[in-house]
Amino acid sequence: MTSDAQRDLLSTFQSDVVATFANVMDRFGFALETSEIVPPDMWIMFRNQAGVEMTIDFEWGGPLSVVVSRASCHGFRKCHNLGPLISARSVYASALYHSPFMAYDRDRLLSVLDATAKELLTFATDVLDGDFSAFRALAG
Repeated sequence: MTSDAQRDLLSTFQSDVVATFANVMDRFGFALETSEIVPPDMWIMFRNQAGVEMTIDFEWGGPLSVVVSRASCHGFRKCHNLGPLISARSVYASALYHSPFMAYDRDRLLSVLDATAKELLTFATDVLDGDFSAFRALAG
């Protein structure tokens, strides 16, 4: 893939994520920090005033993932994949548990992004507000 094609794909991915996650971004004050493409991976990172970083990660051959982190009092960040937390809180498996993307299918990706944004607003509001205690409880 040429560098121009990579930039175009990342731009499309970023626009789609920002559009489908608009309610999440508005409600929790997330702003775009960075986006990057390094095939076979591309990701977009957002940060809010509560110190939560949220990364939307697309990897060819893998599922879409949403990972959050927050700096501890010691300045270290521990990353948490939101799929297991959403699944634990829902009666259904998270939309983040889907078959891998073997190719970039924009329609399918938009469907997964839309379902994931709705799940975040339903099952992860505490985390997006900066309360990560649910991950301790989930770890058991």
